[in-house]
Amino acid sequence: MASDVDFFNLIFGSAVYTKPARLRADDLLVRGRAQEPLEATVALLRDLVVQYQREVVPLASSAHPFPDPAIVAPMRRADRARAATNECLDAIRNMIAPGSDHVWNRFRQPTPLLSLLFATDRQLIYQGDQVAAALRGLTVDTLPGFDWTPFEAALAELREAVEGRRKLTRLNI
Repeated sequence: MASDVDFFNLIFGSAVYTKPARLRADDLLVRGRAQEPLEATVALLRDLVVQYQREVVPLASSAHPFPDPAIVAPMRRADRARAATNECLDAIRNMIAPGSDHVWNRFRQPTPLLSLLFATDRQLIYQGDQVAAALRGLTVDTLPGFDWTPFEAALAELREAVEGRRKLTRLNI
């Protein structure tokens, strides 16, 4: 059976059946799952800002061209939260997995590293779910008095997990 796999790799230039290739594919799938709650959070905050502006912020008039800063502050806070979540989402989307090239293999063994990255990516799923859970119950009506502390703590933990994974893929030569 091993000779059939080697023949397939020789002819088609693919390493589909090797353990590192399977771990790379699993890494992509797990990171895709980690992105789902963050994408939902970004969409929720984006829609919430639009709805808040539509329903709460008064239209500009010649007498009052700019809305009261106290009215706009919750909307801006939600928009900053959206931007911060989107930044973490982009970091997860752009994470690298070690390639299947010979240069990388000289410095690191791909299988143990990919297994470690897989475990780290599972932590990203948990942290992403925590970020989404911190915003449960957030509506236009609750936005002005919403406590952002659990969200900020969950987002800080997610950032630490992203940075920890980034450190694993750095080569120290």
